[in-house]
Amino acid sequence: MTPWLTLSERDLLDSAVQESLLAIPYAFSRIGANGSAAEHYVSAMANFDREMTGLDAALDRARSGRMIPALLSRDARGMGRWQWQLDELPDSDDARYLYRLVADNQFQDGLRSYRDLVALRDHLSAWRGKLQAFENMIETRILGYAERLPAIEQRLAGIDPAVLGKRRDDLARTLDIIESSRNVIGLADETEADQWSRLVALETNPAWSAPQAAAAREKQRILKGTLLWRLDRDYRYRLWREHRAVAEIDRSLAETGDLASRTQFIRLNMPLNLEDYRVRIAALKPRIEAMQAQIDTVLAHQQQQLQAVVVKELEAQQHRLASYRIQARFALATIYDQTTVVSAENEEAAP
Repeated sequence: MTPWLTLSERDLLDSAVQESLLAIPYAFSRIGANGSAAEHYVSAMANFDREMTGLDAALDRARSGRMIPALLSRDARGMGRWQWQLDELPDSDDARYLYRLVADNQFQDGLRSYRDLVALRDHLSAWRGKLQAFENMIETRILGYAERLPAIEQRLAGIDPAVLGKRRDDLARTLDIIESSRNVIGLADETEADQWSRLVALETNPAWSAPQAAAAREKQRILKGTLLWRLDRDYRYRLWREHRAVAEIDRSLAETGDLASRTQFIRLNMPLNLEDYRVRIAALKPRIEAMQAQIDTVLAHQQQQLQAVVVKELEAQQHRLASYRIQARFALATIYDQTTVVSAENEEAAP
């Protein structure tokens, strides 16, 4: 009796526990303790009824398709296919009915396939959303291109590489003439050139040769010589600076020409590229929808197979409980019959 009494306090879904609920009252009946036997048979039937009610609810959830997704409610999607294993059942009323089933390798393989199909379905759904975002991006770029195109064309029209190149050649030619003749005045800045022009203009004044202008002529000579000396002193540096400026102009012209060519290329090809992207996205959408339809079909089939396995397991548990309940009921009826017979015999023997 001791091991049976210990088993009777454990989970009723264990077949050994179910058998112990019948073995205890059977043992009492064998020793003639029919009252205790009847009490334990009634308790066993109540336990069986309670578990069968729970199994009925679990079967309803399994047949409705809610039980299989619930098994993956805490699934870690980042884990790879072959490394994944359902090691822990969710905390629900159905979990206690599925321990033995989840331990089966075949059921684990089916659940792994179902999980992969769900992941693929979610992946395709995410890509459908991305395609919609890409379509919106392309439409935005088309509108932005149409808005910016007039300004781009206006700026391109204002850039003439031939004119800019001619101005650069004129500047380089003037610099060569200045260098060949060592014309220090040609390298003067705007202020110095104005001062030089004003000093030279004084010499053309009719009153410049008058005796009264002797002091002014001396001052003019000193200022002119000082300015000329300063220009001559800085001649090498100024000449190097001008050559560097020409080199900078050459680089800027090269960059401008390259930028103008690329801008022209983009201006002509941007509409074609955007339209090409739009066609490709439009072609991908029906492909994804067709793949989603296929996956939904296969996923539904896989879920039906898993549901069938779960329903079969739950029905087996339910049938086993029903069989034990019938045994308990007939045993209890037998005890009642025996008690009735004994009471009748005692009443006949009493007079």
